[in-house]
Amino acid sequence: MIIVRELTVRYPGASQPALDAVDAEFEPAAVTVLWGHNGSGKSTLLQVLAGTLPPTSGSVHGVRGSVAYVPQHTRVPELLPLTVRGAVEMGTWRRLGWWRRLGRDDRRSIENACARIGLDTLARRRFSDLSGGQRQRVLLAQAIVERADVVLLDEPATGLDAASRAVIDDVVAAEARRGAAVVMATHHEEHRALADRIVTLTNGRVDREREQAS
Repeated sequence: MIIVRELTVRYPGASQPALDAVDAEFEPAAVTVLWGHNGSGKSTLLQVLAGTLPPTSGSVHGVRGSVAYVPQHTRVPELLPLTVRGAVEMGTWRRLGWWRRLGRDDRRSIENACARIGLDTLARRRFSDLSGGQRQRVLLAQAIVERADVVLLDEPATGLDAASRAVIDDVVAAEARRGAAVVMATHHEEHRALADRIVTLTNGRVDREREQAS
C-alpha cells in the first residue's frame, strides 16, 4: 500500500501549489485512475510517486521494489543511438544488470512485450525518431519486461486510435492482475471502467476519492 499524506508541491514562481495537501492511497494488484482536467495536478502526483520530483511538504510511504514510470512527454538526445528494441531491453537491467547477456527467456519476454504493444515493425528504429505516443508505447513495453512493483502511466492513450487504446487497456489490467500497483492519469472516459479506485483532482486538491467495484 502506497500512502500519501498532506502532499504539497509548489513550483518556483507559481501563485498556487500544483498539489495542495493531497491525501491518497494506492493498493497493489489494483488500478487507480487519477482523473481531472489539464493542470489539475495528475502529472505532478505521478512524478512525486516516481521519485523524480521532491515534494515541498507532506509524505509518501510504502513505495517499495521497482517503479516503472511512463511519462506523457519524453525528451531524448537526437544523436542517442538507442533502438526501440534496445529501450525495451533496458527493462531487464534491474534484474540482470546492464552488462549481462540476455538469456532465452529474456529475449522471449522482450519479443512478447513488443508484440503485445504493436512494436514489431519499429524494433530497429531509433527511439529518438519516434513520436511521443510511440515512445510511450516503448516505455510501456519496457515496464512489462521489468515486471515492476509499481507502474505509473501518464495519459498513455493520448493520440491513439480505439484499437490501440484497447491494447493499452489490456496491458493495464494484466499488470494489476499480476500484482502491480498501477496508477494511471487519464482523461478518457472509458478508462474509468478499468479502475478499482478513482482519485479526482481539482486544482491540485483531491475533490473526490471513491472505491469502484471491479
